[in-house]
Amino acid sequence: MKWTTYKSVEEFKKVVMQDLLQDRIQNGLIIRDIERNIKEINNEKIRMGTVTLDGKLLIISLQILPKQMHYAVMQKDNSKALEFFVDNLAKLSWTIDGVMSDEQSSKEFVKLYNQKFKNKLVFLETNIVYKLETLLKIKLPKGKLRKATEKDLYYLPHWRAHWCQEIKSDKFETKVEYQINNVTKYLDTFYVWECSGVPVSVVDIQRTSPTSAKVGGVYTPPHFRRKGYASAAVWHLCNKYKNKFEDFMLYAFADDPAPNRCYQKIGFKEVSRDSIYKISC
Repeated sequence: MKWTTYKSVEEFKKVVMQDLLQDRIQNGLIIRDIERNIKEINNEKIRMGTVTLDGKLLIISLQILPKQMHYAVMQKDNSKALEFFVDNLAKLSWTIDGVMSDEQSSKEFVKLYNQKFKNKLVFLETNIVYKLETLLKIKLPKGKLRKATEKDLYYLPHWRAHWCQEIKSDKFETKVEYQINNVTKYLDTFYVWECSGVPVSVVDIQRTSPTSAKVGGVYTPPHFRRKGYASAAVWHLCNKYKNKFEDFMLYAFADDPAPNRCYQKIGFKEVSRDSIYKISC
C-alpha cells in the first residue's frame, strides 16, 4: 500500500474526484470542501491524503484545520487499509480534534487511532444521511423564501452561533465573531423564510457536485418553533433548485426526532449513517 499527501487542492481533486462522485451523497462534505478550496496551494491548514494499492484508491482523507477530519473508505471492510492510514497519520503527527465517517469504519478507525495517539477520541453522536427521493406536497405555513442579503447580517451570525451550540459544533464555531466572518463569506448560500415580513427561519444550500447539493444550517429561533417554518424553508429551497440539481442531501442527528420527522415528511429518505468522534476533554 502507498500513502500520498498533497500540497495542491487541484492536484488532489484530479486524483480523487472521480472515485468520490461514485457515491456523491455519502462523500458530499469532502467534495464540497475540495470545491471551496480548489485554489489553495501549500496551505498548512489543509491536510490531504490517500491510501492506494496497485493504483486503486482505498482511502481518501481531507481535513480543513481546525475542523474535524473527513475520510472515505472506497472499499468496505478494509481493516488493513485503515491500519495503514492511522500508522501514517502517526508518522506525520497528524493529531485530530475529531473525525466523521460511516459508522462501521469510524468505529474501527477510532480504536486504531486511540492506540497510537495520546489525545483519545470518544463517540459524540450519529448523523443520519438523507437524500431527497420525492418532494412531497405537504401543508406549509404562509410566508416566503428569499435570498439573504447584507441587511440580514445583524442577526444571521447570532442565529448561526446558536445553531452551532445546539448541534455541538467545535467551540470556535459557536462564537459570534467567527460567524460574522463565516456568514459574510458564504452569504450567497443562505436563504431566509419570512412570515409577515419578519425573518423566522434560515437554511443554506451548498453545491457538493455538479448535479447535487447539500441542504443545511436549518435554524429557527426557539420562540418561532413548532410552527412549520423550518419545513417551509427546506421545502421551498428544494423546490427552487429542483431543476438545477438532481440530488439533495442533508444531515440530521439520529437522536433528535423532530427534525427527522420534518425531513421525512418533506420526502427525504435515509441512505446511510455517519458517526462523529471528538477528543475527550
